[in-house]
Amino acid sequence: MTRNRISRLLVVGCVIVFCWILVACEFEKGPRPRLIVVYDKGVSHAISSVDRHFGDLTRALGKILRSVDAQMPALYTSDDFSQEFADSPRVEADYDGDVTMETTLGHIVFHRAAIVYIPGSGTLILLQKSVDDTWSAYVTSEAEAIGAFWDTIRTATGIPLLAVETREPYAKISPTVRTLSSAAEPTHTLTATPVSPTAIPTPEASPVPTETARPTKIPAKVVLTWHREDSGVCDDLTIDALGIARYGRCGEELHEAPLGPEELSRLSGWLLELAPFEYRQTYEELGDLVIDVRFDGGGNQEVSAGERGIMLLWLTQLYTRLMYPERAH
Repeated sequence: MTRNRISRLLVVGCVIVFCWILVACEFEKGPRPRLIVVYDKGVSHAISSVDRHFGDLTRALGKILRSVDAQMPALYTSDDFSQEFADSPRVEADYDGDVTMETTLGHIVFHRAAIVYIPGSGTLILLQKSVDDTWSAYVTSEAEAIGAFWDTIRTATGIPLLAVETREPYAKISPTVRTLSSAAEPTHTLTATPVSPTAIPTPEASPVPTETARPTKIPAKVVLTWHREDSGVCDDLTIDALGIARYGRCGEELHEAPLGPEELSRLSGWLLELAPFEYRQTYEELGDLVIDVRFDGGGNQEVSAGERGIMLLWLTQLYTRLMYPERAH
């Protein structure tokens, strides 16, 4: 009798352990990294699979990776990554070869992941492909996933991550903003001319003048131009030094609207700091989507790959807000 009872208890125990393993694997829902490393202000903390917090970190990492709902118009080489994010709080995860993650955007294949916090912008998600070792940039609009991820990192490592001060999505992106994931055709060539930074208003200044309030009928100098061609559809957006945006389909009459205070503040910062540049972003893997940007800044600082990517995303969001106000939240 006692022997039978012990046998039954052993069977029940094995079933419970087996079910727990199944539940744990299902809860993680994604590939397990080989190693996770947290970086913050010159301090690094490595967590391997034998660490008691590894499961929690893996689940938090999987949750934020699965939540990506937009791809940024920027690619980073390994050198770009090292230069741009060396001083940023970040978490890097290495996997044993290529892995596939099911995300809001669909299946994404990568072999390294990095969750980076950029002060003033938010959390950026970068995934490196083994094919060419380039890093693709993604964002998520799920503040809960962002907050849970950084809270888990703090708890597991004891690193305070004081610079990570917000759970807001990167650049406050909304999932309704159109992502750059459809086909496109070639676009035209842009030319640049410099602009004086003294012509730039600041957010503390009086409201942006309207067209009727200007002293002459001559339009203010155009300082930023964005042109996109996608599946035979051509879109244009220009912004002048007074913060007036003109936007619409190519060849059609353009609409006009002033920038909002936050938009004007960001533009003013760029114009005061960054030197003029022209840039073409192509997406051959997405059907030859092409975006051209011309920026006539009055500063001396060369634009970095990261800032350029932020500007491309900002312009795309701005055009969507102006052209499709019904999509705005």
